[in-house]
Amino acid sequence: MPLNPKVVSAPKDSLKLMFQNKSLLLLAFLPGVITIAITSIAMISIWDIWIAELEWWFTAKFFVAALTTLILWLAVGNLALVPFEDAIINRVQEYTWGEVRILAPKFHISRILKEIGYSLAVSVFFLILVVLSAIPGIALLSYIVAAWVTAWSFLATFYARSTFGASAKDKILLFFKNPIQNAALGAFINFILFVPIVNVWLLGYALILATLVHIRRTEEKPSTQPA
Repeated sequence: MPLNPKVVSAPKDSLKLMFQNKSLLLLAFLPGVITIAITSIAMISIWDIWIAELEWWFTAKFFVAALTTLILWLAVGNLALVPFEDAIINRVQEYTWGEVRILAPKFHISRILKEIGYSLAVSVFFLILVVLSAIPGIALLSYIVAAWVTAWSFLATFYARSTFGASAKDKILLFFKNPIQNAALGAFINFILFVPIVNVWLLGYALILATLVHIRRTEEKPSTQPA
């Protein structure tokens, strides 16, 4: 499926939307503040308690610290978004449609538990992809898979609304109706989220972008009220 021009312009439009709306700007930045605070405190503690005590060369310690930081960054970043996801998605719908047409399912503690498990799984999966990317012939495939996983991570919350009650298989089929667009979306998000310092501030922006992309793909926008 060719790229939709409206989807192509979504990164620029999402940035404009975020900075034009103070409440959305705040909601987008808060997850980043939480992520950098928790990750920094955790890494300082892990370094003092464990890594600094290892009798290895500094280069090896630095490598372990980098991998540990990556795991924490991915896990904490994903969890930090959870309290703000629904509010961000609602704001994007309001500014795009003038109302919230696709409502969120009722919040349950199981959602937090699922996010914890998912965050840890994604963190480990990305570490595996980092290793595989060093193998000739597999690098390109690992980048594409990583892009799909990232795109899914940010689209999944809206999928839970727009396909409420659908099976996991149906949601995956919906996702792969746009394999090229989602690969491009995920690759772009991976790029901005792996730029040091900048990335922590753009977690909310990535969710705004994914939401706007999904909205622009939706030709029919029925109001949905979950039970």
